[in-house]
Amino acid sequence: MSLPSAVLLSRQALHPSRRHPWVAKSIDAVKYLKQHNHRLCSSTNVQTWEMLTALGSLYGLELEIHLPCHDEQQFQALSSDAVEQFDLNPRETQFVPVLADPAKTTRKDLWLGRDKSIIERADIILPVSVRAGGKMESMIKEAGNNGKTVCRDFAAPYRYRKSPLSYRITGRKLNPQLRELGRTYLIHWTRTFNSAWPTEKLLDFYRAIVESDTYPRTACGSLRNIVSMQLIKATSKHMPENTPTVSFSNRPPAEMTSLIAWRSRYRMMSFEPYGIGIEKGLARQMNIMPVVYYDKAQPSVSKCNVRTPGWLTQSRGEKTDWSLEDEYRHLGDLNLSSISKDRLILICRTSPEAEAIANLSGVTAVPFTVD
Repeated sequence: MSLPSAVLLSRQALHPSRRHPWVAKSIDAVKYLKQHNHRLCSSTNVQTWEMLTALGSLYGLELEIHLPCHDEQQFQALSSDAVEQFDLNPRETQFVPVLADPAKTTRKDLWLGRDKSIIERADIILPVSVRAGGKMESMIKEAGNNGKTVCRDFAAPYRYRKSPLSYRITGRKLNPQLRELGRTYLIHWTRTFNSAWPTEKLLDFYRAIVESDTYPRTACGSLRNIVSMQLIKATSKHMPENTPTVSFSNRPPAEMTSLIAWRSRYRMMSFEPYGIGIEKGLARQMNIMPVVYYDKAQPSVSKCNVRTPGWLTQSRGEKTDWSLEDEYRHLGDLNLSSISKDRLILICRTSPEAEAIANLSGVTAVPFTVD
């Protein structure tokens, strides 16, 4: 019978690639477990655990997935989702519930309970990149004192994130050509994704990381994915009534710089200077419609015209005035394959990026900045 084993990682930088030591050493550790026919204890819902689950799937290990949950129904849903997202073989995968009372347990408590469950279950522990002085380090020491095998052959120094995740664009670097576009197009602006694109599984996302020298889900990569698939996938994230929609802005591209900002709450940019625009007249024919804004303090009954569907409404916000986006929305996915290329426009941050995506797509591309 295969021995249960755990590869351990503290929380890592948000946008990794195979060049990050913790990724490379995790690959080596998982290959070692495969070579010795060990079972990998892992989990989901956190980048580091998902990376290990993906590696276990990619290298064909027997897996034991520990899932923090509140009840049996949630446990079954999480198990089914993991099988689908990571292409797991149900015959080679065992799921273990880590139950907790939602009324008494915070998300941090759930995660600590999951880490403890995995370490207690594993006979062999392989610390890869563990933060000194952290809770995981103390649990590893305790496990070693209790007789568990702790193999440090794959250890990599723990490194705090150094590279910035956000940036600002000043008016001095703005491409004058943007002003010529005016309000000709409704533009879908994209940004760097912290996880999988809506068009892919988590396994595809982590496979791309271990195959790439740079983080593969940048805003430019997201735009290239839209162009390649000729599809903008709708998302329900942050949308009213959780309705999947595609968002556009009627604000002139040259006036977008003030809205390109870091949103610490979501650990991502609000917008980045990468987008695809559709001529406004054609957009109307495709049922891309303007959003109705309302003041949050108003009673819900009077916040907008009663004939306006909920997915086309948006609070102006309290700290940020979202009406400045002049947002339009399309209900559901938007297929671009039938649109003539001369009725589209692409925007990239730099001239080399614009040139490359224009060659790829056959669509005119404009750089957002100038050197």
